[in-house]
Amino acid sequence: MAAAVAAVLTIEAVRLRRPAVGNGAALVAQVALYAGAWAAGLDAAGAGVALCVGALAWAGLAAAVEEPWREPFLVATVAGAGSGLALATGDPNALFDALLVVGGLLVAAGIVHHPAPGWGMAAHSGGALLVAGVVGHLALAGVTAAEAFAVPVAAHLLVAGGYTRRAGAGAGAGSRPALSSWLAYAPSVALLGGFALVERMSGGAGWHALVAGAVGLAAVAAGGQWRLSGPLVTGTALLVAVTVHESLATLATVPTWAWLALGGSVLIGLGVLLERRGASPAETGRRVVDVLAEQFS
Repeated sequence: MAAAVAAVLTIEAVRLRRPAVGNGAALVAQVALYAGAWAAGLDAAGAGVALCVGALAWAGLAAAVEEPWREPFLVATVAGAGSGLALATGDPNALFDALLVVGGLLVAAGIVHHPAPGWGMAAHSGGALLVAGVVGHLALAGVTAAEAFAVPVAAHLLVAGGYTRRAGAGAGAGSRPALSSWLAYAPSVALLGGFALVERMSGGAGWHALVAGAVGLAAVAAGGQWRLSGPLVTGTALLVAVTVHESLATLATVPTWAWLALGGSVLIGLGVLLERRGASPAETGRRVVDVLAEQFS
């Protein structure tokens, strides 16, 4: 019956050339789709996922048709995604599936409509839903590794930071990006590498240190390649922390006099080097800061 009503409203919308009548057909079509999913043996939560998948089809049709007939398909997209998410809350697994579908839909819509106002935020919101769906499925699967939960969050931060940085650079011709690399890329490096390092320092397996070192190495390589001070410094600090922690067991056996001798030798060497160059430690530090400020962003 719902399908018949939707068909009649569609015919009337075309006959009268009134797209607003098609909005009614778009809403009734959700009832027909829900009934079809129920008849196929799905429960309410499964039917909710089916409505979210249907929203993908409605969105594709909305992108294919021209104005003014795009509005009914947009109404069907919003109605399907909203009602599908509401129905899927009855089952965690179905809910996380629905979050993945709707999140992907929002990301795709934001990419297609870029750089129209508001669609960038829609893409970021979709990314957040994708992260929630992935993290939820990991929790249901019994995954305990902290890195697995940090990866989707770090990936979203990395993409969002890169997008915002490029958008700021494109706002003014020849101007530097409005968002520094510290805010755009360093948080994702610190999050993923930091989680792995904390796991290792808490007594985790050695592969946690390998993950932290790999993240730090990738950040240093990317920072040096594209002259980004944020990931360069953050990756360097991460590599130093991993190296120090992994070497503590060996370094603890070194006698105290050896540490004093090493420290004195380093200080003497630095003193000779600064004396030959005629620069003080403060001046050398200022030069390093100036180089980073001029050559790196």
